[in-house]
Amino acid sequence: MFKNRTLFSVMAFSVFLTGCFHQAPVVDNTAGNVDGQLAPDSSPAISVVDQSVVENQVTINRVSTDRPSWLVIHADANGTPGVAIGQTSVRAGETVNVIVDIDGDQTTDRLYAMLHTDGNELGVYEFPGQDEPIVIDDQVIVVDFKTTEEDEPADQTDGDAMDHDNDPSDEPDDDDDEPVVVTPPVKTFDMTAKQWDFVPSTITVDQGDTVRLNITTTDV
Repeated sequence: MFKNRTLFSVMAFSVFLTGCFHQAPVVDNTAGNVDGQLAPDSSPAISVVDQSVVENQVTINRVSTDRPSWLVIHADANGTPGVAIGQTSVRAGETVNVIVDIDGDQTTDRLYAMLHTDGNELGVYEFPGQDEPIVIDDQVIVVDFKTTEEDEPADQTDGDAMDHDNDPSDEPDDDDDEPVVVTPPVKTFDMTAKQWDFVPSTITVDQGDTVRLNITTTDV
C-alpha cells in the first residue's frame, strides 16, 4: 500500500535550485481563482502516493494552499529535488486529483511535488523569478513519491508459447519407452570354390555380423 510522503526541510531547497531553470509543460487549473484571493483555512499542503506514469502525466491526490499557486514536479537529483519537468496552476483552497503533464524524457524513479507562489502575473510561470517556492515555518512545501512505467499488456505470443508447452499432444508417448530392436545388416560375399582353394581366400567381418556366402564351385 502506498503511503503519503512527508515534507522536506528548507535546507534541501538550496541543493535543487541550479536544476530548476528548465521550462516544463504547463496545465491550467486556475478556474475560479480570484486575483489576490487568500484562503486562510487552507494551509499549504500536498498529498500524493506512489504511482505509474501514464501518458507522461502524474496525479497529485490533494493540494491545499492559501493563495493562487503553482504545483511543480521536479525530477530527482541524488536524493533532492532537481530540474522542474512539469507544472500546473492551482487556485486558493483545496484541489483534488490534480493532473500534471511532465517531460517523459526527464522522468526519474522518484519525483517531487512542490508548491510555488503565483506571485506576479497570474497563470504565467515565472521561476526563477517571482514564483518562488512556498516556505512555511522554514519548510519548503514539497513531498516525494516513487514512479513506475505504465503497465504494458501481456505479450500474446508468450501466452501462445506457454499454451503450446502445455499441449498434451507434445507429451511423450508411453510406447517410446519400449526397447527398439535393431537388426544388423547382412554382409554378403560371393566366393568361388575349387579343389583345395577359395577365391577370395580371406573375408573380413566384425564380431556379431550376419554373413551370407554365395559359393560357386568350379570343380567337375
